[in-house]
Amino acid sequence: MRNITTKLCTITFFLTGLAFSQTWESKTGLQSNVRHHPVTWALDGFGYATTGTDVNNNPTKDFFKYDPTSDAWETLADFPGPARSFSIGGVYNGEAYMGFGEGFNAVLNDLWKYNATTEMWEELSSCPCTGRKHPTFTINDQYGKIYVGKGNNATGNLKDWWEYDIASDSWTQLIDFPDTARHHPYHFSIGDYSYTGLGHDANPQAARDDWYRFDPSTNSWDQMANAPGARIAGTQFAYNGKGFVLSGDGLNHEATNPSIFWMYEPASDEWTVLNPHPGPSIWAPGSFIIDDVLYFFGGVDFINQTFQTGMWSTNLNELLNEDSFATETVKIYPNPAENFISITATNSDLKNSSVHIYSLDGRLVKEVKEIKNLIDVSKLTSGIYIIQVSNEEKTSTFKLVKK
Repeated sequence: MRNITTKLCTITFFLTGLAFSQTWESKTGLQSNVRHHPVTWALDGFGYATTGTDVNNNPTKDFFKYDPTSDAWETLADFPGPARSFSIGGVYNGEAYMGFGEGFNAVLNDLWKYNATTEMWEELSSCPCTGRKHPTFTINDQYGKIYVGKGNNATGNLKDWWEYDIASDSWTQLIDFPDTARHHPYHFSIGDYSYTGLGHDANPQAARDDWYRFDPSTNSWDQMANAPGARIAGTQFAYNGKGFVLSGDGLNHEATNPSIFWMYEPASDEWTVLNPHPGPSIWAPGSFIIDDVLYFFGGVDFINQTFQTGMWSTNLNELLNEDSFATETVKIYPNPAENFISITATNSDLKNSSVHIYSLDGRLVKEVKEIKNLIDVSKLTSGIYIIQVSNEEKTSTFKLVKK
């Protein structure tokens, strides 16, 4: 288990592609109820968060509901199972499923279902596998199955792979994950397949960048294109036929600044680098999507040694819109630029905003702490750069071409 008093240094962030235009907005987070490893999902227009580890390093069982229209959280009745951290969950057919993790005295192999309409929990059949924490957990809508595997327990990392049939409430062991045993992987389900990889294997400080696809119809694995880098313990989700990997630690279990946000396209087996949330990467956060908007919260900022008390949101539909550069309220011109650029905003005030310019290998090449005048870019070498315009509430990212 990671200790939140550990002092970490930053490592270089490498951009493998051009970031999309994108804005992150500040929202209300769990505040005094902060935690890492919350289990999160969205149902019927609301977000949910339960369990996880609190500031005293104890597992929890409290339960919260987020209303995006009022940007407010409501405290619900506690989760009825054992308090836990390092658990996992997801949604199928209008109900949430969660299980596994580590309680006060043992790792767990149980499974629970939550109905938001009745606000009732139901305990389902436990997995006949060994208990584990932070495993892969994907729900395949096409087959009505949950796939659980990997993770770790007191004896080390695991690589077994199990199928839970939702209709029959039964478990079946399938072929093992084909690479090293590991915990804290990333995972999501798209179409007929489950995807999983990255994570932390037997090397105490290792992070992996490999990526795999599981085919339930043939009980077989295929190795896919590696991710843009190694990653551990972030959050992930599928949206509009694509998969996303967000935040977490990099190689050597170190935080990164900036963070990372990667998109996986299953049709072409390709990864794209997107604009990450403001600030350094967050270890063990949660996320959910409501009406195309991603909400990202919880976890620990190890660079600043603090729990994340707030929440960030970004519109995924706008992110994937090819015309997003044209509709962005913040404008940078001229672009391409030779000596100077100007930054303006059509619908917002740039007061107290800062500018950071990064090379494509992630190096910060220029910083302007407050936008007042033209910004001198004459000393930058010719090429492509990424510009982030930020204030306390939003960060917008653009591509700049320097002549």
